[in-house]
Order: sequence, then C-alpha cells, then structure tokens
Amino acid sequence: MILPRILPFLAALFFLTAAPACGPSLREQSRIDYDNQVNAIKTVGMVSPDMLIYELSAGGVREQMDEWCDAASQNFSDVVKKELKARSVHVKSVTLDENAVDDEEIKYLFRAITDSLQWNKTYRKLSLCEDERICKDFALGPVDRLFNRSKVDALLLVLGYNEMETSARTKARKRSRVLSKLSAFGPVRFAPLRGPGTYVSMALVDRQGSVLWYGAAASNRVYDLRDPVKVGEVAKRILGRMWLKEGE
Repeated sequence: MILPRILPFLAALFFLTAAPACGPSLREQSRIDYDNQVNAIKTVGMVSPDMLIYELSAGGVREQMDEWCDAASQNFSDVVKKELKARSVHVKSVTLDENAVDDEEIKYLFRAITDSLQWNKTYRKLSLCEDERICKDFALGPVDRLFNRSKVDALLLVLGYNEMETSARTKARKRSRVLSKLSAFGPVRFAPLRGPGTYVSMALVDRQGSVLWYGAAASNRVYDLRDPVKVGEVAKRILGRMWLKEGE
C-alpha cells in the first residue's frame, strides 16, 4: 500500500538532490490557470523516466543496479503512455541532448524539486494545501529549445527511488523487530532496522520550465518497480490526480 510516511527512507535518499539552482517564487498557480493549461495540452513530451533502483544489503549498504533501473524506466514509460493515451493525450518520447547543458541539468533539477516538494500531496492552488504544506511555484528554468525541437505542449518528468532487500537483509530486519520488542522490557531499547523504501514523483512542466502539476507516491514496504503490475498501480494513482476537480 502506498503510504505518505517514509521520512527515514527519504532522508537517506534525498542527499542526491542537493541543487541550489532551483528556488521557489511565491506565484500562486490559480485553479482556472491550471485547468486551462492542462486541458489545452494535446501533446506531452516524456523524458525517459529517471529511476534509481538499489540493492540493500544486510549491513544497510546500497548499490545502484543499472539493469533494474532500465527495467523500471521502461515499465513507467509504457504505463504512462498508455494512461495518457486513454485520456486523448498524445505522448512523444523526448531524448535529452547530453551535449546541451540545459538538457543535462533537467533531471538533476527535477530531483531537487522532488526533494523540495516531498511534503505536497498535490501541486495545486495555494488554498488547497494544508498550512504546513505550502504549495509554491517551482521551475527548472526555460526549456524553449527542447520544446521547439520536440514540438510538444508540455514535458512530463518521472523520478523513482526504489530499494530491494537481499534475503540476508530481510532476515536481519525481521530478527531486529523481534529484538526491538524484547528490548522494551530491558534497560536498553534496541531500534529495529528500517524497511526498504519507494518514492515516485511526476511533474508536468511548461516551456518556461514552471511546474504546472506535481504528484507523488511513497511506500515504506517492499514495492518492486521492476514489476510492471506494481508500476501500473503507482502510475495510475499519481496520474489520476492530474484531472481531479477542486476539492476532491
């Protein structure tokens, strides 16, 4: 089940997202502007999903697994295209130019934006956010060249973090939970090992690089993004929020 509370996991993951170039302004994204912009989008450019999939060892060491990253990226690409097509939105694959500084910065800036917006349930009108979860306008910076080159109305960015435990880690974590319960009766409290985590975020960006919409889902349980079925569950849940009416 997708859960909103995975603070220990996020703290471990978001060290990757430190990018000072992405500061917020205080411009409010009004509901009317949001609806008009989203409804006017007919062609969405989709950058290859940025997936960071790790193997988590018994000692808590994480190793990024390239094959797993590629599998998760392909899963998200297939599912998202299918979901948007069902809503009469044409999706084009957009390839970033590795030789262009602006293109190369996009995925790193989005990692930073994801870090900054992790508290927002949805990226919407300011009044829809809870007091402690202020919705602000974040931007990647102008991406006109990418839009002109790809001939798209908006850009969809997808980012995912996923940890997969080794069997030794799973056994150690289960034993640690037992020890933690037993230690409650002793002089020293034993903290159990944290579970693996998953965090997925998506954003729709205009040609100025402003985030029109942002959605995310998280889990502090084993949630395998290499599995197309699991990816389908996550992607559908996030994308469904893009068309929610105000107050839903």
